[in-house]
Amino acid sequence: MSTKFTINTSLLMALTITAASTANADVNTMGNICHPLNLPAADLNWSENGITNLAPRDQTVVCAVPRSPIAANTTASFIVEGSNRTGTISHCSLVVANGAGSKSFESFDMAGATSRNLITFSPARIANSDYVELTCALVAANNGPGGIIRGIIAVGP
Repeated sequence: MSTKFTINTSLLMALTITAASTANADVNTMGNICHPLNLPAADLNWSENGITNLAPRDQTVVCAVPRSPIAANTTASFIVEGSNRTGTISHCSLVVANGAGSKSFESFDMAGATSRNLITFSPARIANSDYVELTCALVAANNGPGGIIRGIIAVGP
């Protein structure tokens, strides 16, 4: 049953991504697509608001970033939305990798109650078939919720 669900889910995602890529539309992904990196999932909350750190320590999460293929010599842009308590910062990196293991990345900070970060990769740093991943060290949940990733947008070409 689990294998059947995984295969059906993978097929559905592939069809969704293919449909989006043929329309050259933005690909919007909620932050709840993210998962913990080496830490217990009990300290994270997945909801309609995204993924929230509930632990009294910073936690690193990793998020797959689906995107439409891009034409040669095209700049790729991404928007990462999140939030933190006043005076706190979550540190993030958007990583581009190809099948050969070559990587490029842009690091940025999410600060304040509303954070909307535009990250751009020049054509020399991203190709049509490259994979994209978001990694964030979400700020600790001291006296309120910790860092939150609300969503990731791969801006259509």
